[in-house]
Amino acid sequence: MESWNRITFQNYYWESRNQCFKKRRVYYLIGYLRLIKSGLNIRNFGNESISFEFMGKTLTLEFNGISKREVVGLIQKFSGVQNWYAKLNVVNKVVVDIGANIGDTAIFFFLHGAKSVIALEPIPKFYELARRNLSNNCSNAKIVLLNRAAGKPGRTKNRKPIAPTIIHSFIRKYY
Repeated sequence: MESWNRITFQNYYWESRNQCFKKRRVYYLIGYLRLIKSGLNIRNFGNESISFEFMGKTLTLEFNGISKREVVGLIQKFSGVQNWYAKLNVVNKVVVDIGANIGDTAIFFFLHGAKSVIALEPIPKFYELARRNLSNNCSNAKIVLLNRAAGKPGRTKNRKPIAPTIIHSFIRKYY
C-alpha cells in the first residue's frame, strides 16, 4: 500500500506537469495567432518544416527536432512581431550572427541587405539544420556558417570556441 505522502506528491506532480503543458500550448497558440494576424503568409507548417512568404520570396525552414512553439518564436522576426531586428540597419554591412540556431536570423539579415553574414552555431544538430536552411533558401548568398562557439577557449562548455579577435581578423581578411 502506498503512503499518503507519495500519492499526494504524485497527484501534485501530474497536476503541475499538466498545467505546464497547458501553458506551453497557450503560448504556442498566442504566438501562432500573432503570426497570422501580422499577415505573414504561411503556406505550410508541418512537423519538420515551415514554408512562408517573406519579401517576395518563399522560404522553407527545416526544424526537425525543435518544438513548434520554439519555431513560432524564431520566425516572429519575419512577421514584424519582433520588430527590433527590422530596426537594425544592416544594409551593406558584415553581420556576425552568434548562435545561428537553424539559420533563420542569418537569412533575415541577408534578405535585409547585409553585405555578408558570418553565422556561428556550436551545436551540431542546429548547425546541420542551419546548413540545410541556408543552402535551400540562400544558396548564392555570402553567408559563412561555422560550427563554432564565440568565446574564450575553456569557457564554452566543450564546444569549439572562436575568439572575438579571430572573428575580427576573419572579417578584415575576407571582407
